[in-house]
Amino acid sequence: MRFLIVTLGSLGDLLPFLTITKKLLARGHEVSIAGSSNFEPLVRGLDVEFICVLASDRIQRPTEDARLWDASRIWALGMEHVLAPAMRPTYELIRDRTRHGPCVVLARWAVFGARLAAETLGTPVCSVYMSAEALNVCDPTSSASRLRGICGDDVFGPAINAYRRELGLRPVKQICESWLHSPEHGLGLFPDWFCNRRPCWPAQVTTTGFVTYDEDLTSAPAEKLEAFLAAGDRPIVFTSGTGMPRANDFFRVSLAACASLGARAIFLTLHQAQLPPHLPPWAFHANYIPMRDVLARTSALVHIGGIGTCAQAIRAGVPQLLVPTAVDQFDNALQIEALGLGAQVPMKEYEEKIVTAKLTELLSAESVRRACSLYASRFAVENPLEKTCDFIESLG
Repeated sequence: MRFLIVTLGSLGDLLPFLTITKKLLARGHEVSIAGSSNFEPLVRGLDVEFICVLASDRIQRPTEDARLWDASRIWALGMEHVLAPAMRPTYELIRDRTRHGPCVVLARWAVFGARLAAETLGTPVCSVYMSAEALNVCDPTSSASRLRGICGDDVFGPAINAYRRELGLRPVKQICESWLHSPEHGLGLFPDWFCNRRPCWPAQVTTTGFVTYDEDLTSAPAEKLEAFLAAGDRPIVFTSGTGMPRANDFFRVSLAACASLGARAIFLTLHQAQLPPHLPPWAFHANYIPMRDVLARTSALVHIGGIGTCAQAIRAGVPQLLVPTAVDQFDNALQIEALGLGAQVPMKEYEEKIVTAKLTELLSAESVRRACSLYASRFAVENPLEKTCDFIESLG
């Protein structure tokens, strides 16, 4: 079978697809991946065809753009810089691919060119949801319902409907509520126990579980890391994710909170300039470390709420303190709290006293320890990658 995967966004929006691609290749299938140009080295590393549908310089958003730091306006920025510019190249790529034989398309839900291809070309397209937010938008009781207000028809509609006119299609409304979902197939890369299915979800959506990426992306300082881990108590891990260009205050406050707690720290960031200039010996920095290699030997994880990081912490059975800043991170944080696996604090309230108190509570709460153990056990007996690939093969 031939598969075309299309994904846009941060590195976290690519990594699960790399894991899926390796498994599909092992099963004898042909896979190509399309996305922004900065994804190319990782994709080529799998000896897989890569097609650029977005120049990565469009993603290098200026930090002075206020929308980058405003959760209510970040989708407008994303539409302007990423989603709208990729729409035509994605549509044309799918159109050209399907002319040369059957091809199943797996596309993140916000890849609108794929959704248009499903509508006009009859191409089998499966909408992929890394987290539940885009599905929960239909539920007025869910935090994700706010998505309607911040990235509804007024944000997505103009560019989508302008291109629809070029294709001879009528304008669409209720884009978030209904149109963006492929009418044929949907794949949720999270388990049912993480987020229960809502009655308003599209019937064609199947959830298969968390698909994690466990390989190294950089030359991790393995010997230095091992020496640090062995030198004292379990540290707390702090990471601002791969798509957050400004996190100086996050790491400054985190260092101060660990000093107050008497705790050791591991700071993960690709941007060393975000860190305080001189780290004490009880703090360790690495650009990137596979979470599977380190979390089981730590006491807690503090992060911004990316779904992949949530999954890694659940698997390792460690408490989480989430500091959501944008997109699905708010919904993910609420799911983690509802399961008893952690707590959250808004970025604007991320201050030394608050963080110290939250971490003290998390590290001492027996209920959190029990919940972490329970869901780590559930994670361990599942095989989401096999289940996911079985589902994908059923689409052809």
